[in-house]
Amino acid sequence: MTTILIPTRVRYSFHGGVGQVVRMLGAVAPDCGHSLIDLDGVTIGGPSPTQSRTPWVTLKRRLLHLRTLAFFPSFFPRTPLVFFQTSLNKNSLLRDTAYMRRCHRTGRPFSVLVHGWNEQFADSVSASSRRRKRLARILNQANRILVLAPNFADTLALWGVEKAKILVETTMIDDDIFADFDIEEKIRSRKARHGLQILFMSRIVKQKGIYQAIEAFRAHSARFPDSSLLIAGDGEELQAVKDHVNRESIEGVRIVGFVDGPEKRNVLANADVFLFPSFYGEGLPVTLLEAMAFGSTVISRPVGGIGHFFIEPEMGYVDASLDPHRFGALLDKVAQNPNLWAATARFNHWFSRENVLASRVCRRILDEVTKDIG
Repeated sequence: MTTILIPTRVRYSFHGGVGQVVRMLGAVAPDCGHSLIDLDGVTIGGPSPTQSRTPWVTLKRRLLHLRTLAFFPSFFPRTPLVFFQTSLNKNSLLRDTAYMRRCHRTGRPFSVLVHGWNEQFADSVSASSRRRKRLARILNQANRILVLAPNFADTLALWGVEKAKILVETTMIDDDIFADFDIEEKIRSRKARHGLQILFMSRIVKQKGIYQAIEAFRAHSARFPDSSLLIAGDGEELQAVKDHVNRESIEGVRIVGFVDGPEKRNVLANADVFLFPSFYGEGLPVTLLEAMAFGSTVISRPVGGIGHFFIEPEMGYVDASLDPHRFGALLDKVAQNPNLWAATARFNHWFSRENVLASRVCRRILDEVTKDIG
């Protein structure tokens, strides 16, 4: 059995797509003959404790990372492989490349999975020859580099990262999340309703497009008053969003905060449309794939890996605009075409089962990053 180190700490795990992927990798690893541990030596797999992103918790995590970096041989467990889960943004790379350099110096093999991709940060790296060469030099020390879209791979190659080391993969969803879910029953019950049940599920920050989603719904609900918008998630902007909805007296909006387990499953199963006008540095959001698994039509911006992954109009619609009225018009289009919605529901459910189940994707990823490990 190969022990793989994920440079994180389970006790300080947060809500979010990267945390979900790490947990799914840990759950599948034993079936592949591997085990995943964190920086404290704790086995990763299944549910893990979560803590809110308070300033004190964030400070403690950063101090522990600084201690590990300063006393690397003592506090960084020695394993046959280190597997970094990072994003192309300043904070993530500052921490993870510091670890990568120490891994290289001490002869510890490592691979990298790049989840998020901040286009502005990528442009700033592309504009600087010194930064391109420095980042490529570090990444070229990795065994494998996995990204979530071909254009991400092309950018890394332009920076000087060896093409042979780069692999395009997808993110994944938990196999059990839609166990016993019947897509045909959902379609039958949908025909008996008027209006749309629209879902925005994400970390609640401005860059995820939360205010664009609210305004798109407000424009749509003026024409389809039976539609509703449910906002699920936690984040720094949550209270401000609640205040905005109350202050503007926007009818039909319900805010439930963070959901998990059966409550999350129920929210996803009841949604007709997953609305996600994000302008954040996305990779390929897990919640978007989960919504598809439950038959939701997706309306999104083509950020990160979404544009490459998305099949339009079979999966729904993507629009590069930030104009809420454009998204409101797309909501109208879905509401006006129940037969098209049903076809999309069947396609998205089928596509998810065939392509993004964790049992398949995690096995591919783990097989790939461990194939050169003795």
